[in-house]
Order: sequence, then C-alpha cells, then structure tokens
Amino acid sequence: MKVAFDIDGTIDSFPRIFQSTMSAYKAAGHHAWIITGTDAGHLGEQDLDAKRQYLNGLGIGADCYDELVVCPDPHPQNKASIIADNGIELLFDNNVQNAEAARKFCAVLVLWNSKETS
Repeated sequence: MKVAFDIDGTIDSFPRIFQSTMSAYKAAGHHAWIITGTDAGHLGEQDLDAKRQYLNGLGIGADCYDELVVCPDPHPQNKASIIADNGIELLFDNNVQNAEAARKFCAVLVLWNSKETS
C-alpha cells in the first residue's frame, strides 16, 4: 500500500506521532510518501532541499519515507494528480480542499486539530 502525508499543518503539528506512524507503515512493508505544497512559483531542487531540512528538523529522517514530492499551486488539484498517477491509497492531510480533491482517488484522513486552519 502507498500512504501519503502532508507536511505543513499535518506532520509538523504532531511530528512524533507521524514519525512513528510513517515508520510503522514502512516496517509493515508499505510505502510512505510525503506530498506537500509550496508557494514558490517555480519548483526546483532548492524546494526539495528546504522540505528535507525542515523534515529533518522535525525528526523525520529520510528513513521514514520513500518519496518526497513538492507540488505548486493549485495544491488540491496537483496533489490529487500525483495521488492518481502514483496509486496512492491513503492520504493524511489537514486541508479540506486537498481532501476533497483527493477523495476521488484514495481514502483521506483529515487532521482536524492541526496548528494550521484550512
């Protein structure tokens, strides 16, 4: 199974919980993806590096996930497209617009009490 996690407002709201959750999925033989957005107009390697550094600062090392994907605006449509194209089966996200777009392609668990409201 492929499981995807958002960073901003999801992983960073409860990093210890999500570090354990991602590690458990990987230990069970599943694939953990991180699909997150950026407001940058042009995506480059620096955006991936910034997200990797942020994750490392949260205690989420590269051993916790298999893929890191950063998508531009509009985040809901772009996340849904990545989910559909890669066979993601479950998404953890805090944004209801992302959830609405993704629900056509996978199960979605919405983190309600995040540090970011959407």
